[in-house]
Amino acid sequence: MTSKNRRLFVLAFSALLVPMAAIADCVDATREPTAAEQDFYNRSVAALMAALPAVPQGVTLEARTYDLKKMPTMNVLCKEQKIGQFDVSLGLAYVLKYSEEDLKLRGAERRWLSQQIDATLVMPPEKNAQKQALRKQEESARSAAYVARKAGDSSGAAAKEAESDALYKQIEELQRKHNAEVKPQQEALRKRMDAVDVDGLQAEIRLAINQIKLPSNAGANSGAFGVDSPGRSAALKVNNVVWSVRGKDSPLRDTLQSSLDRNLLQTLVGKTLPTLAESQAQWTKAAVPAIAVAAFTPSPQAQVPGSTTAPAKAAESVPTSNASASVQAVANAALPTPTPVPANPVVAPIAEPLKKANDAVNLLRGMFGR
Repeated sequence: MTSKNRRLFVLAFSALLVPMAAIADCVDATREPTAAEQDFYNRSVAALMAALPAVPQGVTLEARTYDLKKMPTMNVLCKEQKIGQFDVSLGLAYVLKYSEEDLKLRGAERRWLSQQIDATLVMPPEKNAQKQALRKQEESARSAAYVARKAGDSSGAAAKEAESDALYKQIEELQRKHNAEVKPQQEALRKRMDAVDVDGLQAEIRLAINQIKLPSNAGANSGAFGVDSPGRSAALKVNNVVWSVRGKDSPLRDTLQSSLDRNLLQTLVGKTLPTLAESQAQWTKAAVPAIAVAAFTPSPQAQVPGSTTAPAKAAESVPTSNASASVQAVANAALPTPTPVPANPVVAPIAEPLKKANDAVNLLRGMFGR
C-alpha cells in the first residue's frame, strides 16, 4: 500500500465515545461537548488511528467507516457530566477470507466428518439384528395386548403390555450401550469438524484512552501505558492508553500485533496530543505484508472433484470402541498440520472475499421411538 493510498484509506473502525452515563440515564438534561472537549476527542481518535497498521493485502475490514481527514462528532453528553468525563475508544475488525479452492476443500471435509458422526449411530450388523428381533417381539406383544383389550380380556392385555414395556426397555438399553461405546469417536470427530474453519481468519484491534482502571489481566496480546484515570479525561490530557489484539491464534493476529505501533501509543501518555496534521503525517508507514496461510489438506476419504490437493498424512488415532471398522478408520484419519509462517512472508495475494460457506451440520438423531 503506497503512502498516498494509506493517507486516502477510509478506515473501517468503530470510534465510539463512551460517556459516563448514557443519554437515557441523564439525571437532568443533555449538553453539547465544549470546543475543547471536541478538539481533545478528535486529536485522541486521530492519534489512535495513526498507530493502527495498514491493512494487509487480501484482508477486509468489517465495521463503520470514517476518513482520517473527516473526524466524527462526539456523542451528546449529560448535563451533569463534568468537563472531560469521558474516555475514547475504537476498534478495527480484520477478516481474511479463504480462497475458493480452500473453501471447497474445507466444506468437503466438514460434510464428510458430519456423515461419519451420523454413521456412528448405526449399530454393527450383529447388534442391529438383535435390536430388530427385539423390536419384532415388542410389536407382537403390543399387538396382542390390543387384541386382548378389545376382546375384554383385561388381565391378558395387562400381561402383554408389561411384556411390551420390558422388551422396549431392552431396546433402549441396547441403544444406550451402543451410544456410550461410540461417544469417544463422536466427540473426536466433532472436535475435528469444529476445527475445520470456513469463516476465514479474524482478529480485532482495540485501543482506548483514559480508562478508569487499567486491565489487570494484560498478557502477550494486550497491554497498557500510564496509570488509572478515575476522572477519565478530566483536564483533557492523556493519562493512559490501553491496547489489545483479539482473536484466535493465527498468522493474521500475529501480523497485526507485530505491526501495531505500540511505541507511538506509549508516547501519547502525559504529553500534548498531536495535531490532526501530525497524526495524518504518521499515516505514511510501510505497508503490512500479505498474510501467509497454509493450504488446507482434507482427509483422503473426503473427495473434492477437481481438487489437486495431496492426500493428508496419517496422524495420531482417536479413541475407538466396538463400532464398525469403517467408522474407526474415519476417526483415525488425520487433519493437516498448518505449516509455520515465515518471519517475512512473501506470498501471492489472497483471493477476493467469498460468501460464507453454509455447510449444514447434520444433527444427531435419536434412534428410539415406538
